[in-house]
Amino acid sequence: MNVALILFELARNSFIRREVWGEEIDAEGIRKAFLRRTEVETCDIHTVNTYIALRDAGVLPSYDLAIHFFEPTIVIPGAINFLYFQQFYDLARHDLVQLCKTFDRVFTPSQKIAARHTQIDYLPLAVDSELYYPLESNQAVEFSSDILFIGNAHIRETDIYEELLSPLLTNRLAIFGARWNQAEYQKWGKSWRGILPVDQARNAYAGTKVALSIHNQSYLRDLGFVTARPFHSLACGKATVSDTNSALVELLPSESSGLQHASTSRDFVKYVTELLEETEMRKELGAKGRDFVIRNHNWDLRIDQLLATL
Repeated sequence: MNVALILFELARNSFIRREVWGEEIDAEGIRKAFLRRTEVETCDIHTVNTYIALRDAGVLPSYDLAIHFFEPTIVIPGAINFLYFQQFYDLARHDLVQLCKTFDRVFTPSQKIAARHTQIDYLPLAVDSELYYPLESNQAVEFSSDILFIGNAHIRETDIYEELLSPLLTNRLAIFGARWNQAEYQKWGKSWRGILPVDQARNAYAGTKVALSIHNQSYLRDLGFVTARPFHSLACGKATVSDTNSALVELLPSESSGLQHASTSRDFVKYVTELLEETEMRKELGAKGRDFVIRNHNWDLRIDQLLATL
């Protein structure tokens, strides 16, 4: 079987523009998972433009399966075309009913979108265990911090940064991501340490005591969406505090995964503060989280779910 993964143009090699896109991280993890399967001969990552250029040059294999991470895109003839829909920032302009007719199958990591549309399947995000794994803290001295948040600034509302990040500014808070140097994020930009290459995220997690997971609140509340961030931090064996929703509780139950679910900003700050003081608790929760995520939320399992629909 030959597989093609189709990314948005700006999502491919996104770090070149000093901005890391989650879809690129996901596509790389999915590619590895496909290539571990004996029935898969090739798994290529393209953008629409590179696909067209290489197709016209006659150098591409005949693809059996194509997974698209955005729309509009180009449906690949002869392949089963899946859409992994997560364009929530502009949801109103997408005709989900029409997308179900255009693609052979539509998946989404939004629990509520899948629940509202019977033709759309729920497929949560996952982690690439070859990319996210624990390091010793002495391997990440330059990333030393008390609290770590990784994320591009514009993805979330500023009021949630005020609620969750501002009370933690008296600690050694490290922020990595794009656009934190813009005027509207100046308050938190003082903790900004730049844009982090994807393969250095594990170093940043190794160098901190507590990791934060903060969602766009409308996605969290209205869409039942869970980012890959808590999967990444837990896979690195790091105690993590997250805002929460029912989907996150289902995917990463606190008792099993060690993830600290905060339903209020007060709880969020309280849990972080407690973990900063409890070294053994941090180690215990981090180890529990890594074991749970690697067993239950890896891309190999997600590909099994996806292929089961064929």
